[in-house]
Amino acid sequence: MDFLVSSNDSDLIMKHSINIPSEAMGRIIGKGRANINHLKSLDGIIQIKITQSGLNHNVCEITATSEDAISKVLKLIEAKLTVSRTQLDNSARRIHSYLPTPSGRILTPDQVHVDARKAKKGSKQWERQQERIKGVKESLEHERRKNTY
Repeated sequence: MDFLVSSNDSDLIMKHSINIPSEAMGRIIGKGRANINHLKSLDGIIQIKITQSGLNHNVCEITATSEDAISKVLKLIEAKLTVSRTQLDNSARRIHSYLPTPSGRILTPDQVHVDARKAKKGSKQWERQQERIKGVKESLEHERRKNTY
């Protein structure tokens, strides 16, 4: 945290920076800038400036007159980041849990197995279903390995 003294020695201005993932910026800013405007309206907040500092994250610089004001903004941002992380994790699970068919239908893993049981073993439909099941298992295994390293 940086401390700056303005021209009037009694005014202490504090700055703090926090990195925010690009995927979470929409949640931090809010619909119609509602969240960021709320943060800016809190007592003691002078400015909240967001700059893009890379492909995967942005820097949020908070300028305030007190440490309490900065900590209040940081708590609210952290709450939004937690919700955003949870939603991203859930959407990643959903994406890898469903399987598109050539006809455009989306199948859950349960539906893939049910459809495979309906097909006669050795038929072309059964072979296609087995290939889909194998593809789902491989993508889930790949995702599991990627997340463990």
